[in-house]
Amino acid sequence: MSEDLLAANGVDYDEAIERFGGNKELYKRIAVKFGDDPHFAALNDAIDRNDVEGAYHHAHALKGVAGNLSLGNLYRAASDMTEALRCGDMTTAHSLMGLVRETHASALIGVEQLKRM
Repeated sequence: MSEDLLAANGVDYDEAIERFGGNKELYKRIAVKFGDDPHFAALNDAIDRNDVEGAYHHAHALKGVAGNLSLGNLYRAASDMTEALRCGDMTTAHSLMGLVRETHASALIGVEQLKRM
């Protein structure tokens, strides 16, 4: 495993292991399921439909998942999205969706690296 490769994809491995009480296997078991989390797709769909309430719900949930797994770049992007949606600012939400997509894709690459550990 290369922690540099994880970090390049927004995974703060050291922080994650600390958050999981040093249990590397538990973190790995949970993190590799990240790709199955439905909130990113649901957020994307809600943004496309201009559904502020639905988008807020999924952005907030995605932020929580990203924070719990120490996916820092995605966490920050989802946090910015959550705040825009909290204010009902769909213009900003639409503009942030590209960054959320990018950081989500990068996080997926990062957690894929965990499978190789």
